[in-house]
Amino acid sequence: MRPLFFQATVGTRPAHAIAAQAHESLRPYVAYLKSSIRGAKAREARSTCPWEAVPDERRVRIEPLDQLVTIARTGFTYRVRGIEAAPEGMPLFVGARFRPIDPISTEASPHLRVTLAEELPEGDAVFWAGLPCDLEREPTSWPSDLAAIRADGSDAAIRARFDQGERLVLVVEGTAPVTLLASRTAVDALPLDAADGARLLGSGPWDGERTIRAPKGDTDLLVADNGVRWRVRAERTRRTRGVWIQILLPDDLDSNATVDPRSAYCEDGVREVRTTGRGRPYKVLGFRRDAYRLELDRLPPPGSLLHVPENTGNARRQRQAAFRLKDSPLPH
Repeated sequence: MRPLFFQATVGTRPAHAIAAQAHESLRPYVAYLKSSIRGAKAREARSTCPWEAVPDERRVRIEPLDQLVTIARTGFTYRVRGIEAAPEGMPLFVGARFRPIDPISTEASPHLRVTLAEELPEGDAVFWAGLPCDLEREPTSWPSDLAAIRADGSDAAIRARFDQGERLVLVVEGTAPVTLLASRTAVDALPLDAADGARLLGSGPWDGERTIRAPKGDTDLLVADNGVRWRVRAERTRRTRGVWIQILLPDDLDSNATVDPRSAYCEDGVREVRTTGRGRPYKVLGFRRDAYRLELDRLPPPGSLLHVPENTGNARRQRQAAFRLKDSPLPH
């Protein structure tokens, strides 16, 4: 039947040749459109994921009940062997070039110790007052009798302390500024952000934000994994337009996969998702890209699988137009 359309345009004799030429000319483009549609369907299949409903949450503001204070290490402490007493006002001479290093402090009891501002290279020769000596590195020791004093003179309880090697971090009760004392002597200390070093708040991951989402009915006191307590203060309500679901990883996901299939659900252009069976699509009202969560107009059936539908309408219309031009062109 195809040559009849060409006969109406160019006559009987060249109709077959022109029909064959139109077919061969448009065949690569038709194949490209078919491949595009097939690729879109393959992407759609790869995006299939299970889901679960998210419990009702509230958006809350949190405030710290404690503060973090840190003491930085001021030097490197060594036990001195080969010398009975520290020479007064004499530097140590280190290495093959006898580089002088002045001690920060010395301690005679129970053993001779010296604190230096830098760490000595292992194996370097050390001389002090012309005498060879051996320096044995000792672990950093922090004062055991630390006390935190507020500006009004009252004591602030030290709830926890964390030895991090280069510094000692203290969790001090309250948020009012404090002065640290060791043996009744002020110690140089710096305040830290109350969220410093925290990765968990309560039982969930946390990035340090002061406004978070917490399950409704949850406790009004949360503890971070850095030891700081946080009080849930003000609740900010927002009108809920739909229901929130959590997109889960498929069970058959390849362990070597480099792309998380859940990321396809949280792109700006996604307006709806579908279940694997037939049925009306589910409108996407919002999403949280960091948590792979979607807000839908309604809940899908329990146990169903979701996928992001690919828009193949434009490619299909182009393919149909190419078929009409190739097989049944209009006279004009």
